[in-house]
Amino acid sequence: MVRPAIVITAIVLVLVLCAGGWTVWRHHEDTQARQECTRIHSAALPGSQPVPRPARGRHAQGSQGRDRRTGKDPGTVTTLADDSGHVGPDIPSCPTAGRDVVRKTSAGIGRARSWYARQAGTLKTDAKAVLASRDARILADAQGVYDSSAGRVTDENTRTTLKAMLDRKDAQAVKGAVDAVNASVQAKTEADRIAAEAAAQAQAQAQAQAQAAQQA
Repeated sequence: MVRPAIVITAIVLVLVLCAGGWTVWRHHEDTQARQECTRIHSAALPGSQPVPRPARGRHAQGSQGRDRRTGKDPGTVTTLADDSGHVGPDIPSCPTAGRDVVRKTSAGIGRARSWYARQAGTLKTDAKAVLASRDARILADAQGVYDSSAGRVTDENTRTTLKAMLDRKDAQAVKGAVDAVNASVQAKTEADRIAAEAAAQAQAQAQAQAQAAQQA
């Protein structure tokens, strides 16, 4: 016959072992949860994975005045400035609490990281639109220079080069070509002015000589 004391002792030992096993398992789960939270938190920080911050709105607003004058579509700059001003969620730090709290925090970090990822895509699209608007204005102005300079340059090759840049829609290279055409126009204007002054002087001299001959 099994003594009651032995049975009670066995039950107590089993309970102690179960409690110890549960504690070890729970500690393991909490540790893994905290490690995962730390990994997610590190990946979400700007130093680990750059994300756009609301502070970038200052840069966008600083360029807004310039691009509104130079861009063909000022609305692109307004959109960029507005989107840059959106304030994203804070990225919480990982707590030292239990697994459930840590996992809840990890989920919050994941949502914040997703927000910044979407914001990065939005700002990238906005920035491309601003640059496209700027290039469109540059090309439109260059086309105006080309059209208005016909017959007004000393070197027609400058207009030929500008036309080639316009056909290629090369907004960066077209700036130098525009400068060359403008310089050529200025040179012809100056040459025409000098020629006109010389012609007027020659005409005045001819008239003076004619009058002198009549009076002789």
